[in-house]
Amino acid sequence: FTQRGIVEAVNKGFPDFVIPTNVFNKKLQVYHRKDIEKILNKMADSSIDLRTCSTLSDIRNRLRTRNEALQGKLNFKGEILITRDTVMVGDKLYSITQKGSGEHSYKVIRIDVRGKRQAVRVDALARVLLPLRF
Repeated sequence: FTQRGIVEAVNKGFPDFVIPTNVFNKKLQVYHRKDIEKILNKMADSSIDLRTCSTLSDIRNRLRTRNEALQGKLNFKGEILITRDTVMVGDKLYSITQKGSGEHSYKVIRIDVRGKRQAVRVDALARVLLPLRF
């Protein structure tokens, strides 16, 4: 369903109550957003954070993204070792190199993604993996 299609369907069903077509893009009052968040959290298996959502469209996108993340969940097993010079993921070894210069420099590993070399910041990788420590 498109947002316009939803509004048109509701307007057909309730001719005395007309919803403007921009209803999904109107700024929500904080108390409305909190009410929606409470209702969604009662229905969901895990909590949904809507603090950064300011419109119904934002909420819809957040729910879509959350649903896609839950559907496409991938489980990885293996070891990740970060040393001073390398990052080892399973049996694959990546050299750590410096990118940038001066105070704007940072350490990266380079990986192939869809035929292109991509730089992955080692500090960001460590930050993501930190909660997985046992």
